[in-house]
Amino acid sequence: MRFDAWDEYFDYDKWMDVFEKCDIDPSFYANRRMGYDEILPWDVIDIGVSKKFLVSESKKAYESVTTPNCKEKCSGCGANKLGGDVTWCPKMK
Repeated sequence: MRFDAWDEYFDYDKWMDVFEKCDIDPSFYANRRMGYDEILPWDVIDIGVSKKFLVSESKKAYESVTTPNCKEKCSGCGANKLGGDVTWCPKMK
């Protein structure tokens, strides 16, 4: 049985069959709203931007509030901690 993501091999029914045999509900992972305090699959990836900032941005998005562009004002997301070319970041000038 092949579970490739490539279109020519992808078989939805096979995936659903395996989920059922393993007693896994895929909608639990794909179709529910996750809590802000929940450990998320991507929490192990350090992109420099803090989870606290991302949660704040999510809440603001639901309120239709935007964050200023980095060139206008630093919002303290944390991306500048990774180094590299951060000439765009006001805190690094």
